[in-house]
Formats: sequence, structure tokens, C-alpha cells
Amino acid sequence: MKSTQKLTHVEFFLGSGGVGKSTISALSAVDLAVKGQQVLIATFDPSLRLKDLLVKEKGYNDAALKNNLHVHILDPKAVFEELLIQVDNEVAKSVKKNKLFAHLIERIQGVQEFSSLYFLNSKLKSQNYDLIIIDTPPLQNSLDFFSSPEKLKDLFESTIVKLFIGDFNKNWLEKIFRKTRDIAFSTLKKLTGLEFFEQLISLMKALETLQPIILQTLNESQKILDSKDTRYKFITSYELERLDQALIQIEQMKLKNIDISTLIVNKFENHEILDIENSINKSKDKDLKALNKYLINLKKTHLEKLDKVKLIKENKKINTILISTFLAQISTESDLIKQSKVLYE
Repeated sequence: MKSTQKLTHVEFFLGSGGVGKSTISALSAVDLAVKGQQVLIATFDPSLRLKDLLVKEKGYNDAALKNNLHVHILDPKAVFEELLIQVDNEVAKSVKKNKLFAHLIERIQGVQEFSSLYFLNSKLKSQNYDLIIIDTPPLQNSLDFFSSPEKLKDLFESTIVKLFIGDFNKNWLEKIFRKTRDIAFSTLKKLTGLEFFEQLISLMKALETLQPIILQTLNESQKILDSKDTRYKFITSYELERLDQALIQIEQMKLKNIDISTLIVNKFENHEILDIENSINKSKDKDLKALNKYLINLKKTHLEKLDKVKLIKENKKINTILISTFLAQISTESDLIKQSKVLYE
């Protein structure tokens, strides 16, 4: 008997901040939604302009987008609060205003990545979509994303966390505080305030509650990351430093058995070398030294960039897309649709 389970493809868009990653992932989602696929895109805090275009309270004007495009802005704090509510509503209530909890969620390495993976897990189980796109957080090193499950797992299995949450049922912390209350509280209250200890105890209970589901999610997420059906698209821009970075990171990912399916080079400068050379000769004839120097440098830099792109295309055997056609300003829904159509031309 054939399985009726719907196959949902997953795509991760990776890359550093400032290369157009969120815009390109959004345009990719729009393109496929217009073509009739059910597409869910999850992103972290996009620019206000992009957020206004993607998240529409009254829905889209275009019928295909209205029916097929689904957008979610990921919020790590909201994800952990949702997890707590599922596991223990009373604990969830106690940490809702916990400043330590909010501070911890903002600063633990891997929390943003975990949020996207937890969200992805839950949506994959719904089988409502043909494609789920995860626009990952802006990363200086995209490998951080793939090491985040391991890092968080190590954190929650570490000795110090086990010391706090594993023995917490014995109320050892509260007993110590009770025995030394007269001496310790009078001193520590001046330094931190009594509220600090109440929030610390609340935080430890929250971590104890979250530990099993976090470890389960991380184990499930690793299977998704390793799946042959998961596609990875790396976004960079047409700058020597960015292209060098892309070469290194793609090679590092390959060593970890992570195959980038597509490299997208944004802001590609489509210069014709012959035209540059003609301009160099003309500027030299007219004794325009400053312009001549600029054009010689332009030719040199452009050839270096082309060599980098060629190296990635040939050595890494990655499908490479060069983008130089973005609208100066994508400000309307029709701009989104128009630009999505030329994204992969």
C-alpha cells in the first residue's frame, strides 16, 4: 500500500548579513507561490519594508499569493514560551515576566537557530506545504547554523546545567537560602535585590521543564539537516571578501557532508572586459590619469571576482546564479511578483 504522506521540501537560505539574503528568500517564496505551490517562509526580523510587504493583515491582492504564500516572523522568546505552555502552563506563567529568562534567551548561542528548527519540525508534521523556506539569521559564519543543535545539546547536557536542574527537585537551593537567609539576604539584597533569587529559581524550573523537549527537538532537527531532501542555498554578494568567505564556508560545509545546491551571487556587476579596455585606452589617449587608474583597477578587480565565481562553479560543482536585476526599490506587492519572475532567469 502506497503512503499518502505528503513530501514537503525544505530549503535553507544561508549567508552573512547585508547580502540580500532575506530579499532573495522572499522572492523565491513569492515565485513558487505564484506558480501554485503552497509555500511557507519563516524569517527573522526582516527589514521593516520587507516585513510590511510580506506580512499583510488584510491579505494579499494577488489571488495566488493570498491562497499559497504563508509568512512567519520567528521570535525565539515566543518559541520558548510556547514550549513551556505545552509542557507546564504554571511554569510558563511564572517565567512570562522573568527578566533572567528573557536575557538568557537573547544571549545563548544557538537559540535563534533552535527556534527555526523547532518551528520547522512542527510545520513539517502538519503536511500543509509543498515547500518550507527558512531564512536563517544573519551569520558571519554559516557553519554556526549547523553546529547549533550540537551546541545547545551540549549546553543542556553539561555538568553545570545538570547540577542546577537535575537536583532542583531536592530544593537544595531554597534550603541553602533558608538556612542563610538572615546573613545572606541582608547582604545580597543590597547587591541584586531579593527578586533576583526568585527569578533564578523560576528560571531553573523552566530549564528543567524544557530540557526533554529541547533535546528531542534537536535530535529530530539533525535528521532534517542531514536529509537528502533538504536543500541549501548560499547567498553572497559580488565583493572579493564575500566571495573568498563563500569559498571557505562552502568547503567547510562539504567536509561536514552539507552540500550547497545553489550559490546565488547578488549585486553582480556585468562588465564587459572589452568595453573596459576600450575605455582604458581612450582615457590614456586623453591623458585622463585619474580615470585611467580607476578603470585599470576596475578591470583587475572584476577579473579577480570572475575567477572566484568560476572557481566555485567548476571546483565545487554548484549551480550558480548571478543576480544584477533587482529593482532599486521593492516597495509594492506588484514589485515583489515582478522581481520574483526574473530572479532565476
